[in-house]
Amino acid sequence: MGGWLRWGDAEGCGGRCVAGWVLARASPPSCPFLEVEPTPPPPLSSSHPPLLTSLPPPPHLLHLLPPLLPLQTASTAAVWVWCTRTWRALAQLRAHTLTVTQLAWSPSGARLAAGSRDRTFSIFQRVDRKKGQQQEGEKEGEKQGGKQGEGEEEVGFELLCRAKGAHGRVIWSVCWSHDERLVATAARDDTVKVWRLVSEPAAAAPGGVAVSPVLAAALPQFPCAATAVAFAPTAAVGSSAAGGAASYHLAVGLEDGSLQLWQLDPAAATAVDGGGGLTATCLWAAPPAWRHVAPVRRLAWRGAPGTGALEEGTAAALAVGGGGVNGGGGGGGAAQLASGSEDHSVRVFSFRFA
Repeated sequence: MGGWLRWGDAEGCGGRCVAGWVLARASPPSCPFLEVEPTPPPPLSSSHPPLLTSLPPPPHLLHLLPPLLPLQTASTAAVWVWCTRTWRALAQLRAHTLTVTQLAWSPSGARLAAGSRDRTFSIFQRVDRKKGQQQEGEKEGEKQGGKQGEGEEEVGFELLCRAKGAHGRVIWSVCWSHDERLVATAARDDTVKVWRLVSEPAAAAPGGVAVSPVLAAALPQFPCAATAVAFAPTAAVGSSAAGGAASYHLAVGLEDGSLQLWQLDPAAATAVDGGGGLTATCLWAAPPAWRHVAPVRRLAWRGAPGTGALEEGTAAALAVGGGGVNGGGGGGGAAQLASGSEDHSVRVFSFRFA
């Protein structure tokens, strides 16, 4: 199961609309207080298995489309990258042994994160290649999808890292922080983990730099599986990005339909992590009346790259800060969060960070 959820761009609708779809295993559960009108997902390609999910890339990379193929063998559990201008396969990115469950482009579009049922996640780097410079996976994709058109840019991808044993169960969701320093993962083992990407010089690594994911924070155990995560598109109010000391807001969706908002702050330096750790504080949890009645599958913040900006005064419904949540306007930054669920509903929450 899966799908995508995305805010409209500034040119199309002023960023005031959100669209998406979620492919569920079955009809939404019945609820006497909820009326839903199921909307069928988009038609599926006959060349793929019945279960197909895809994630739209950033607007400046709209011609790159990486579909998620729900396959269960090492030889076929690859990420295919397609050019939507010519509909030709550019590359097959191999890193996993089971179904890839979600993909996430970094804000700059330079990196691609993939989560999988094999309990690992991987990071790929997008590189521009000279004519005739291709790796094995890219040649394979070209054989099956045809050669690139004349004058078309040659795009390559290299595997930067693969975090083995990242979780104890299937990873359902991956996301990037706004500064691309962190990757968050949500899994069926009822946990959400935040990883810091540490770069070190290495002659044998792509570009001469080796990237290793280091655990920066593990949120407290949830009562059920964590199914969706999304970093806010800007740093937390009052934080400073200097020296890697930025704070972050992270939204979490759970299998029982509940939603939470967490703040991640730099932890004091220790001999173990050298100051790279983060402390997590829960700022807000959706009250029962606002929760979904089925698993949350996608979360999307307004203001992310390619979406419209938030107008002043829009997010006055909920003020969140160190003292919890209240209904006032107040000062601080504003943000809107959309959540998509298997109950066939999309909900939008407005926040003001005090």
